[in-house]
Parts: sequence; structure tokens; C-alpha cells
Amino acid sequence: KTQVDVSSEVAGRVAVVNVEIGDEVKVGDVLFSLDGEQLKNAVEQIGAGLAAAEALVARADVAVKEAERALARDQKLAASNVVADDVLKLDESRLAGAVAERAQAAANVERTRIDLNRAKDALRRAKVQAPQQGTVVAVGVEVGRVVSSSTGLSASPDAALGLGIGGSGAPVVIADLSELMVRLDVDELDVSRVKVGQTAIVKAQGIKDAEFDGVVERVGLMGRDIMGAVLFVVDVKVTGSRVPRDRAPQKGAADAAVESPATVLPSPQELLRPGM
Repeated sequence: KTQVDVSSEVAGRVAVVNVEIGDEVKVGDVLFSLDGEQLKNAVEQIGAGLAAAEALVARADVAVKEAERALARDQKLAASNVVADDVLKLDESRLAGAVAERAQAAANVERTRIDLNRAKDALRRAKVQAPQQGTVVAVGVEVGRVVSSSTGLSASPDAALGLGIGGSGAPVVIADLSELMVRLDVDELDVSRVKVGQTAIVKAQGIKDAEFDGVVERVGLMGRDIMGAVLFVVDVKVTGSRVPRDRAPQKGAADAAVESPATVLPSPQELLRPGM
């Protein structure tokens, strides 16, 4: 019912892969990690830049205070007609310039701090974590591969078996196998007869010894045209396994008096696989 493609949000080279197909994971488990050396260097470099920017703010503060003192001094002297008005105007200009430089330095500190937070966030995201609990059903990443934050995986002719379930190119696919859904395409001639809550018998091409009980959970409202046929998506929840009807014992048979013990079938979770 729920399946998520997990990709990296930052680009880099894979350093560690922590999961294999079939592993059970919970929210927050690290699936794979990227080489964080460059990201660490970026954090350190931006951190040094932040310290330098803060030093410039401190220097600008000193310049502003000096300009304020000079202006206050010359204002007192101007009151005694010792200093001309042109000197006061020059002091005011110097103070205004010092205040502007301090504002620019403060803005540079804020911008550098944002860059540092982004770099730290990228370093944190170098460890790709599971967003939901479930079973790892596909692993298409290996140590040394380069992953991209936009496409998921770099092109490779030897992609791991199982990669790309549902057409995705995600490095890891996690599915909650506790609830299995069958997604069907139903023709427009039949979809009006399908209702939510109806029971269904589901067959899988790859499984001959079992059928599956199901319940219709959703009937699509909008069809899509595929080569002239209008199809609607119908979701059926799988609820259990059953012996195929053509193999089940028939009542009234000659040997009905000798009933065979009930056949115990594996659960649908043991028989069915995503993508079947």
C-alpha cells in the first residue's frame, strides 16, 4: 500500500551501503552514506569565513564609535565657533559611511551564517535515512557509485537487480509489505460494475498453487487512453491466500466421505512480491 523511493538530497560518491534487499528498516535508519570529506571541508571553510566576517563587524563597530566621538567633539567646538560648518559636514559624512559599512558587514555575516547552515545540513544529509518503516525491496546503489540529487543515480549498465520498481531510479526502495495492494487497469466497459467494498479473487501469473482474497479499496474516477482503450485504475487490497478453485475438493465427489486435512497456504506476504 505504501512504497517510497529513497534518493539522496545531495550529490556525492557513495562511501557505505548499510542495507540489503529484504532488510527490515525503521524510520531514521541509515540506508547509505556519501563521502563527506568535501562537505566537511566546506563546513570548515565557511566557518572560517564566518569568523572573518564577524571580525569585520567588530572593526566596523569601532569605526562607527570613533566617527561618533569625532562628530560630538567637533559639535562642541563649533558651538564655540572654533570649527567651521564644513568640518561638521565632513564628520557627518564619515559617520554615515561607517554606519553603512557596519550594516554591510552585518549583512555579510548573516549571509555567511546561512551558507554555513546549508553546508552543515548538506553534511547531515550525506547520511541517507529511511523515511518510513518497511522492507527494503530494491537496492541499486553500491560503494563508489556517484549519486545525483536530481536523478538519483548516475547511468550504469550494471544496475542492481530490482532497481527501478515502478519506473523509478531511486538508489533504495522501501515498501510496507504488511498491506499488499493489487493495482489493476479496468476497461471502461467494465469499470461501472466495480464498486468499493466488493470482494475479489486475485491470481498472480507467477503463482499457480494459490489464489488470493481481496477487497476493492479504490476505483479511479478518471480514465486514460492507452492505444485506443480507456482504462481506469482499481486498487484491491489483498487479505489472504486460498487454494485455487479448480484444485479445491468438490462436494459430492466419491471420496467426499474422506476429507483431507485443510491445506495451509503461506501468507500473501510470503508469496507475492512488489511488481508481480
